[in-house]
Amino acid sequence: MSVAPEFAGEGLRRADILRWTSNGKMVAETVLNGPLNHITGTINTSATDPTMRAVVSGSSKVEDRTFQTFNRYLPIPQWNISDNPKLEQNPGYASKSPTFPPRRGEKPHPNPSPSGEGVISEIPHVRS
Repeated sequence: MSVAPEFAGEGLRRADILRWTSNGKMVAETVLNGPLNHITGTINTSATDPTMRAVVSGSSKVEDRTFQTFNRYLPIPQWNISDNPKLEQNPGYASKSPTFPPRRGEKPHPNPSPSGEGVISEIPHVRS
């Protein structure tokens, strides 16, 4: 599956690889496990052969990544769980969410976590 160039820089690749499946598994289980490499090089836009346009000049390992199925969802902020007793932490995460600083330009939540920092989340899991 070669979709990385199509979605590069569009901010959609993670959402797509979490949504897509191949042989009954999330594509993320394959492409988000293993080493993350930093590749440097140049692009020759005047080359007529598309396979010769990119010239890799170096590569270095950044980190080893481990994706588990529960990583599909981010942890729910603790203040959301405290504010709504029907909310339940997403499976795979401890009962208390890790805290993160607010994103650039974002104000911290008015009911911050115990550390006083904002947190990020995705889809909450609601008890019935």
